[in-house]
This record gives sequence, C-alpha cells and structure tokens, in this order.
Amino acid sequence: MEDLEAKVLSAVLEDKQIHVLLQANPNSLFRTHGDVWEFIRGYYENNMSLPPSSLVVEKFRDFEPVKEVGLGDAAFIQSSSMRPSGPFQ
Repeated sequence: MEDLEAKVLSAVLEDKQIHVLLQANPNSLFRTHGDVWEFIRGYYENNMSLPPSSLVVEKFRDFEPVKEVGLGDAAFIQSSSMRPSGPFQ
C-alpha cells in the first residue's frame, strides 16, 4: 500500500495547487511527513510558489513522491479523510 501522506503531498507538488490542502487545515494530519509538509508550506509562504519535487526529495531523503497522482486524487483523499466516521455522521 502506498503511503497516503506521500500521495497527498505528491499531488500538491504535481498540480501546484496548495490551496486544496490549506483549506483542510492539515497541520495535525501529517504524522510521518509533518516535516515535509512544514517545509512545503513555509516555502510557499516565502516564495508564493511551491518547491520543485527534486528539492523536497533532496532535503527529505525519506520522502518518495508518488508518480501519476494529481489534484483529483488529492481532493478525493482530502474529502474522504476529513469526513467524520461512525454513527453520528
């Protein structure tokens, strides 16, 4: 199974549309790649653009971008992971 966090971050980097993730207030969602998310967000805030994937990989050796993933996948992941579960939906 592919790493869900890496898939979401890869989709954001690929499509250059960080607003999809920022709308979800994802700071507490990233458990294994929180440092990668903080770097991407900080880079965006300072440069008003997203870092190239190669820079993220260079800085974080444990991050492997998922190939062939895009915004549609990120939006789906975001909506399904943010949805409450259980009997009180």
